[in-house]
Amino acid sequence: MKDYKCNLYPLGFLIINFVLDEHRFHQLIENKYPNLIYNMKIKKKDKYEIYKMDQRIVNEFFNYHLNLNNTDFLIQQEHTKQEEERTKQEECKFKIKQLEIFLKMLELSSKIKTI
Repeated sequence: MKDYKCNLYPLGFLIINFVLDEHRFHQLIENKYPNLIYNMKIKKKDKYEIYKMDQRIVNEFFNYHLNLNNTDFLIQQEHTKQEEERTKQEECKFKIKQLEIFLKMLELSSKIKTI
């Protein structure tokens, strides 16, 4: 983060199972919104996956669903009931955190509009 010399604010988090899923999301954004890609170099190094702030990208992010039914990525795992319960609890915590971040964004947005 120090490389950027600016304030960066995370807008949300997704738990993914494969690095390829992350790459697919970025390909989706780059294909759908090429005008929102922000190309930059810091210390002679290209920085990737930097986008201009736009509500469409935020919407894509929160509506992105991983296609785990794809046969290329199908993984069969056996979960015990304890693991499943732990997963449900973590998902609830995660959703609460997403809502908190979204509310903070709204609060910041309203402050910016009043300036």
